[in-house]
Amino acid sequence: MESGIFKVPARFSWEALKRITSRPDVLIASLPFPGSLDGKTVSIRLPGKVFGFAFSGSFEMTYADNTTTYIMKSPLGLLIVTIQLDGGFLVSRASADLDERFLKKSSSKLRRALGGLPWRFLRATRELYQK
Repeated sequence: MESGIFKVPARFSWEALKRITSRPDVLIASLPFPGSLDGKTVSIRLPGKVFGFAFSGSFEMTYADNTTTYIMKSPLGLLIVTIQLDGGFLVSRASADLDERFLKKSSSKLRRALGGLPWRFLRATRELYQK
């Protein structure tokens, strides 16, 4: 299973982060490519020059010890995103265990995008409040 880790300074509480991560539909919709969450079904599509990548499967979410975990399962494999506050930092880890014979670049893009979800959402929220 390959992982991407993203760490940025954060000046907010676990309660604030939990409010943000409790809306995975909004976070997934903020991906830089088409993504949606409808109930317990997640769909993510990465357009490609030759072959695109589409992931559609079940979605589960859990909280434990200042950590939110999103688990996405499909016939292609497993995507796991953990988001936590650790010593004044927002740490997000995206792991992919996919059938990667043809998906190496797509899997890497997907891990980077999923790992950066909370940061992108926080940046957008801050820009809204500054206007």
